[in-house]
Amino acid sequence: MKINIDTTLAVELLKQIGPEYDQLYGQLVSDPELAPNITKFSRHMGLDGYPLLYIDNQNILKLLLLSVMPANQINDLNEYVAALSVDDLSTFSNQTIKNLVESPEKLGEILDASIPSSFDFNDSSTHDAQTKVIFTAFLVQFHDIVSFLVHGKRITDLVQSAINGDDDALCLAVQTDRLTLEIPYFKARINKALLLSTDEDVKFLYNFGYRLQNPLLRGSIKNRRVWISLLLLDNLGMLDGSLTRAEILQILDDAKVEGISSEDSLSRMLRTFRAYQNSPSESK
Repeated sequence: MKINIDTTLAVELLKQIGPEYDQLYGQLVSDPELAPNITKFSRHMGLDGYPLLYIDNQNILKLLLLSVMPANQINDLNEYVAALSVDDLSTFSNQTIKNLVESPEKLGEILDASIPSSFDFNDSSTHDAQTKVIFTAFLVQFHDIVSFLVHGKRITDLVQSAINGDDDALCLAVQTDRLTLEIPYFKARINKALLLSTDEDVKFLYNFGYRLQNPLLRGSIKNRRVWISLLLLDNLGMLDGSLTRAEILQILDDAKVEGISSEDSLSRMLRTFRAYQNSPSESK
C-alpha cells in the first residue's frame, strides 16, 4: 500500500528543511572538520548503528514519517524502524500528516528541530526517543543527499550494491559515511581483503585507501537545491509517476525552489536523476 503524502507537507519539508541541507552541504565543503564531527556526534548520541538502516531504502521514508509523529514507545530505534511495514504506517501516517498540515505552528516546531543546531559531541544532555528519531532521520537523509550529489547514487543503493558484491560501491559508501563500516558485510569484506588472497583483494584495498584519503567534496554543484529537493520528493515516494510534471513544478514553485523554469527543464532533470540511479557505481 502506498502512503500518499499530502503535497502541503512536501512543500513545507522542501521549504524548511531543503535550505538547511543545502547550507550544511556548503559547510561540509568549506570545513574539513565537519564530517568527522558528525561521526563523533553520532557515536556520542548512541546512533552509530544507523547505517544498518541503509540496507532498505524504504527506511528513509519511514524515518521521515516518524520524525513528524509522536514516538513515545521507541525502545530500540533501529529495530523498531526496520520492523515497521509501510502498510502498518499508512492509515496512521496519513491522519497524522493531515493533522500536522492543518496545524502549521506544530509542523514548524517539528521541522525546526529536524536538523541539529550543532554537532557538539561533548554535550552530556540526555535526549528522548523522539529527538533520537529526528536526529537519525537527519543523519540518514543527509548522507543520502551527499552521496547522490557527489556520486550520483543514493547511499542506500551503494550499500545494497556493496552487499551484492560491488567493491567499488562499498568504497564510495565508506567515503560518504565512515559509519557504514559498522555494517557487518563491510567488516567481513575488509577482513577478507586483508588476507590478500586474490588480485581483486589487492585492487579493493588500493581503491578503499584511495577513497579514504581523498576529499569527498570537490567544487560546486549546479542547481544543488533542485537536486536536494528532487531527492527529498523521491524519498517521499512522490516521483513514482503519480504526479504530473505540472504538479511537481507547482510543489517546487510553492517551496520557492529556484532553478527549474519549465516542465521541459524538469523533465530533463528527472531523466538525469533516474539515469544516475541506474548507472554503475562510479563517482561523477
